[in-house]
Amino acid sequence: MGLEELIIRPPGSAIFIFLLTVCMTTMTAFATTKVTDQPKLRRYRREISEWRKMMQTAQKTGDEKMALEVRRRSKIIQNMQKQVSAQSLKPSLIFLIPFLIMFFVLSAFYGHLPVAAIPYNLGALQPIPLFGQLIFAYTSAESPTDPSTWVRTFGDSTYGLTYIGWYLICSYALQAIINRLFGVSLGGLGAPGAGTSPIQR
Repeated sequence: MGLEELIIRPPGSAIFIFLLTVCMTTMTAFATTKVTDQPKLRRYRREISEWRKMMQTAQKTGDEKMALEVRRRSKIIQNMQKQVSAQSLKPSLIFLIPFLIMFFVLSAFYGHLPVAAIPYNLGALQPIPLFGQLIFAYTSAESPTDPSTWVRTFGDSTYGLTYIGWYLICSYALQAIINRLFGVSLGGLGAPGAGTSPIQR
């Protein structure tokens, strides 16, 4: 059995996409530590979180002194949020072209073939435009794959995920773990201007 035949169908295809996701997620996390100031971002995140808690407390208690402090710091916090958003874009811009090339190659290789089996007909979502057809795959007579090969390879399961669906699941599962290993912290800060409220008038 050649390499192409090994990774074109489950379970080899699922393992191959998983390993590819590990590589891409690890490289992204490593690049993020090199192009962003992680200690600064962590400090900003902590200050923004504290400011939001103060704002919520001022709203609930009606504390005018605390509300004044919230308003006084709002411009500083919004500037921090803008800097965090700008920092978070750097890794995305670096890996945009490599990711596009990778998905272009995978699309040519797998198309809409299933790469990982799922036990239930989650493919009921398939008619949803630009979502179901990209995520879910069937192994029916209308499918370009060979149903008998699929069933023989993966038991009685006739439902599967496309390479996009499986990649997304693997990516979401791995990102938090790998980012923690590299000390990457970019999320949870919101867009610039987030957290504004009537208290800031």
